Amino acid sequence: MWVRVLAGFLAVAALTQGEGEWKVTDVDRTVDLTSQVIKVQSTVTFENVGASEQNSVKIVLSEKEDAHLAYLQVQEDGSQGKLRYTKDKSANHEGFQVYKVELLKRVPKGGALKLKIAYRVTQSLKPLPTKIEQSEQQFVIYEGNAYFAAAYPVAKEKSNVKLPTGKLLSATTHNPSKQETERLTYGPYADQPAFNSKPINVHFENNAPFLVATVVERVIEISHWGNIAVEEYVELEHRGAELKGTFSRIDFQMDRRGRRQPAVQQWTTVLPATAKDIYYRDEIGNISTSGVRVRADSVDVEIKPRYPLFGGWRTSYVIGYNVPSYEYLYKKGNDYALRVRLLDHVMDNIVVEKLTTKVIIPELARNIKIVTPYTVDRRPDELKKTYLDVSGRTVLVVQKDNLVNDHIQMMTVSYEFTDWHMLYEPLYAVGFFLAFFLFVIFYVRLDFSMKTNQ
Repeated sequence: MWVRVLAGFLAVAALTQGEGEWKVTDVDRTVDLTSQVIKVQSTVTFENVGASEQNSVKIVLSEKEDAHLAYLQVQEDGSQGKLRYTKDKSANHEGFQVYKVELLKRVPKGGALKLKIAYRVTQSLKPLPTKIEQSEQQFVIYEGNAYFAAAYPVAKEKSNVKLPTGKLLSATTHNPSKQETERLTYGPYADQPAFNSKPINVHFENNAPFLVATVVERVIEISHWGNIAVEEYVELEHRGAELKGTFSRIDFQMDRRGRRQPAVQQWTTVLPATAKDIYYRDEIGNISTSGVRVRADSVDVEIKPRYPLFGGWRTSYVIGYNVPSYEYLYKKGNDYALRVRLLDHVMDNIVVEKLTTKVIIPELARNIKIVTPYTVDRRPDELKKTYLDVSGRTVLVVQKDNLVNDHIQMMTVSYEFTDWHMLYEPLYAVGFFLAFFLFVIFYVRLDFSMKTNQ
């Protein structure tokens, strides 16, 4: 019994000591609610109040935020490198999830550390009311915390909540707090304990597109003859307030609200600057209302569906293009490396529920490897046979759920390929036509006529 009591005392003492290694001296937090994605940006200053130098620090998210967390990035102030973090399974605080962040260098006793913490939370803004008529505005409700959740005592903190243009129906007040045009301010608060919480609710107008890509299937095909073909199949669903009643095309065309309508009329997809041979179609066929704008560093495709998308409505389409291989395919001897986006731009502030990216490798390639900027699910390789293939081409498949535009980053696919293997398919074609012509020459020289004996 005494052993259990002593073990429990040591565990509590170790946890208390771990949380007493740091103190948060200042917090400046911004919560952006202008789109369907909740974007939180915090600048946090820590002070090492422990007895020795430290090489890690803990950050905290609420359980609700962690359940819908799509992206988390931690950087030291003045550094472009991203810090590594893991969930701290030893920390058990009801209503919170603790992450342990590894620092670039040790912080001495009494030293200061400034971190920039950015994370994205998806599908947490709930429409209220859940159904609206065509002429009504869309209102959503946000549930959050007036305080900055921290694993250590906080000396000073302040939070700004950024709102879109429109009406603010209600917002929780917690002194000191202030309401301004398109902004709520909570704080400054002083000398707050660790894991402090004050729930707030904000009910406001938000007519931003609540488009969710339930499926994105991205196929990248490599050709050593100078081209890389990219094609995407996208299924979209409007997750905003559902349309109540029938849709009137006349009322929609006469509506003067413009972009303040909760319906989505069009969006812009940003492609690489070298994209060419662009096509966009749905199940019916090509959609001629789309347009392409060539810019200095990108190609913008304005996509207009056949009908506006209201809450609960869905659509799907296919978009594809070609890019020159010299922009993305690198070679050294027999080693090749392809650097392309794991996720391409669909539209601003999009949420991708499920992404499947496939890379079709040239036939006879071997020692295939992939390096991704974040954790993905590597699925079993597939096999695809196309023109003049014998054994088929290896198809590398990766998947990931719950992505945002911050996930638009480069991946690297490397493999070995012998250059003279490129001659196989032309030789197959030459051999086939040679055999065909030899057969024709032989055939026409045969005489199958029947002669009578004299």
